[in-house]
Amino acid sequence: MTNSILDDVKLQLGIDETDDSFDPQVIDTINTIFDILNQIGVGPADGFYIEDNTTTWDSYLSEHGKTLRMVRTYMYAKARLIFDPPLSSAVMDALTKIADETEFRLKTQAEYDRFKSITGDTGEQNYYK
Repeated sequence: MTNSILDDVKLQLGIDETDDSFDPQVIDTINTIFDILNQIGVGPADGFYIEDNTTTWDSYLSEHGKTLRMVRTYMYAKARLIFDPPLSSAVMDALTKIADETEFRLKTQAEYDRFKSITGDTGEQNYYK
């Protein structure tokens, strides 16, 4: 994997990173997914978008390693569903389940992070004492 958002998504879609014939469509798909992520509270508060292959994953969520891994998984699954939906209903169902579960987990993590920032909760309390 590269660190370029566009190149990574293209590779996941089975498009060679040097082939730019689908770049406008893939970029639109990626930006739509970033809008969805923004609406569920993930990523920069003012949104995020890419224009070419110079935008990196680190510029999106550099300090959130675990969240970034989930965002990448979500991006790949949603991009495949939007850009190149599988013909097999089994593959479609599997990708949809991956996207739905990852979206739920990302949203839950974003809500918890907001709660911690508002309350000052460090998340280190042991609630099972």
